[in-house]
Amino acid sequence: MSTITTDAGQVVGYTDHGGDGPPLVFLHAFMMNREQFAKQVESFGAEYRVITIDERGHGESKTEKDYDFWDVARDVIAVLEHLDVNQATLVGTSMGGFAALRVALLRPDLVSRLVLVGTSAAAESEEGTRALRGISETWSQVGPAPELLDGMSQAVMNGGSIGDKWKQFWATFDAPDVTRNVEAMVTRDDLMSRLGELTMPALVIHGSADGAFPAAHAREVASALPGSGEAQIIDGAPHFLLISHPDAVDALLRPFLATELAGQN
Repeated sequence: MSTITTDAGQVVGYTDHGGDGPPLVFLHAFMMNREQFAKQVESFGAEYRVITIDERGHGESKTEKDYDFWDVARDVIAVLEHLDVNQATLVGTSMGGFAALRVALLRPDLVSRLVLVGTSAAAESEEGTRALRGISETWSQVGPAPELLDGMSQAVMNGGSIGDKWKQFWATFDAPDVTRNVEAMVTRDDLMSRLGELTMPALVIHGSADGAFPAAHAREVASALPGSGEAQIIDGAPHFLLISHPDAVDALLRPFLATELAGQN
């Protein structure tokens, strides 16, 4: 694990897993950190230069200030510039997709390919806003109660033992952290009208059982991205499908990346 301090004074944690292949950058979901991508690092690390980043408000990139996803995007850009990465494929899942889209809009020259997994280009819905603010309000009142963590695990991973590790991690967040992260989520701006600006090759992957964003929205995002084909919907996959269905995601991601790998060889 390494850190940089941006020009804005934000500490950003990242891991450059090394390798001589094309850079492949993974951006994690809400209340997660770069360890979310352990299976992807294992799967792609031999062929790609895999870089994982803790987004602002999470992991080694905690903050005591309010932020938005344009700030997160600038943090990601700062890491890539620090690592002398001229172009990279960005893979953003859920909240990481919010950041990836904004990196691509701010610095399209840095983004060779864009992969959006279980995410949205729209503003948060009223229902989503109520649910997320309900989490932060409960956290402020009683902390990370087991019932709350169980509910979060059920919502994003369909519960079960797969979420046990992450419930322990979620419990390390204090209430102000959760509130800042929730407010960044629910106040984000709508980017649907700007997707036509993103002409790089794009891949949209979504779970049919995603409880945060409907699969229909993924299809809308794919249709609006000039470089994307149809959205790829994984049957039965929940919101955190990179954790629950890594092999199915891998099977879609690998051929999408293959032309870039071939171009380097």
